[in-house]
Amino acid sequence: MAQFISYIDGVEVKKNVIQSVIQGKEDRIQLLKNNGIDLNSGKWFDLQKWLNTFKEISTTLNDDELFTLGESTIIDSILPPLLGVKDGLTSLNVGYHLSHKLDGKKMFNILKGPKGVREGIGNVKVIDFDSKNKTAIVTSDTPQPSKFEEGVISQIIKHFGPSDIEPIVKLDLTKESRNDGFESCTFLISW
Repeated sequence: MAQFISYIDGVEVKKNVIQSVIQGKEDRIQLLKNNGIDLNSGKWFDLQKWLNTFKEISTTLNDDELFTLGESTIIDSILPPLLGVKDGLTSLNVGYHLSHKLDGKKMFNILKGPKGVREGIGNVKVIDFDSKNKTAIVTSDTPQPSKFEEGVISQIIKHFGPSDIEPIVKLDLTKESRNDGFESCTFLISW
């Protein structure tokens, strides 16, 4: 699926995710309102309206803004105590599913562990991790914008990696991507 399009109806995104991205900036709050999201009216919001807001941010601001918003999501999140970059990257899928509901039920059941992921919003997967060379490959078939996910991944590496690193997260242009209407993106990561 292409980015900005919810895969199924009935999916909602958690208010605190939206708040961390908006950060009280009036232009972003107006974009939410333009897309039917009023943060004073609930704790969960329609995913498609949220994706529409992302699309408007991409067209009215720019993709660099999406990257910054992705970083903001992680900065403002409560992250579990993990052992390093690999655990941080692996936890992305769980965090993503915990931030969404389908028909009123959370999309991850902690009690079921890895089998507790409900389908319907895509997944973020680590497909290669090389701690010696400090590289990784992550795939994502979520409807979120690629630049936003680059920011999320970058901030995860900054948070769980050594304090002096500056990660590089790039969309693998040799692979199909959601930017071109395909189902997934592949990110090449180094730190």
